[in-house]
Amino acid sequence: MPSPVANVNATFDGTYSVVLTNNTWNTPANARTLSVTVTQYEYVGSNGFAQTSTPISIIPNTQVTNGIVVLGNITLPLKAVAPGNTTSFYTVTINDSNGSDTFFDVLFLDTMGQTVVANIAPQTVTTPGIPSSGGTVTNTTGFPVSVNITGGTVTSVSVGGVVVGSGGGTYTVLAGQTISITYSSAPTWTWNAIEGYNTYYVDEPKPDVDLGYVLGSNFGRPSAISVMDKCPILSGGPMSLEPHDNVLFAYCMEGAPQIGLSYYDRYYFDRVG
Repeated sequence: MPSPVANVNATFDGTYSVVLTNNTWNTPANARTLSVTVTQYEYVGSNGFAQTSTPISIIPNTQVTNGIVVLGNITLPLKAVAPGNTTSFYTVTINDSNGSDTFFDVLFLDTMGQTVVANIAPQTVTTPGIPSSGGTVTNTTGFPVSVNITGGTVTSVSVGGVVVGSGGGTYTVLAGQTISITYSSAPTWTWNAIEGYNTYYVDEPKPDVDLGYVLGSNFGRPSAISVMDKCPILSGGPMSLEPHDNVLFAYCMEGAPQIGLSYYDRYYFDRVG
């Protein structure tokens, strides 16, 4: 199990929610049983101490969104480790009754921290026909789409009346926007809905509620709307950071997300000067 610090083995001290992120499902219409086994070793070559999460049965086509599977909780370490121990380490095994499934990652999310997982199902859109050269097509799908243009001889691509390219490629067209292609030989294109939102907000709660807004938007704060109904995990209370050792972990299966953070200092009532 890799550690954020090179050449230092990972350590655990608490109860963790176990989350699998899938790469591919084999025969996704069929059920399979999933669990995760964590094995703790004293040192390389020693016997291990293993614990397995409670197995769950799922049908990916109907019960899984975007490959995210929550497997319940597991408490680690299995045996207490002395503060100076540098040889103890862990291995993680995914147990899957369908051995042809593949996975990206296993996440262990500390239940003592604050966790927000937003998981919005992808939408299916129909690709319209290519317009005549210089003609426009309006995105009436209701979702932002990525338009992949290939082939032909393209000299200009405009989105929303603004020239954004001079050839094939992938272009983002928001709901209600237009796209126009100028060409001498007609290209082909495919439209795909963009999953979720390009911006999410996790707000500080007001004094009279436990949790603040969890919002998504493609047009900034003025059009943000709640996505709490799309959060399979929303735990630990509002986002907060105590002084000293804190880690803000942001995860996206497609790669490292762009993230920004704004905050206000908060102090204990009995804080000394």
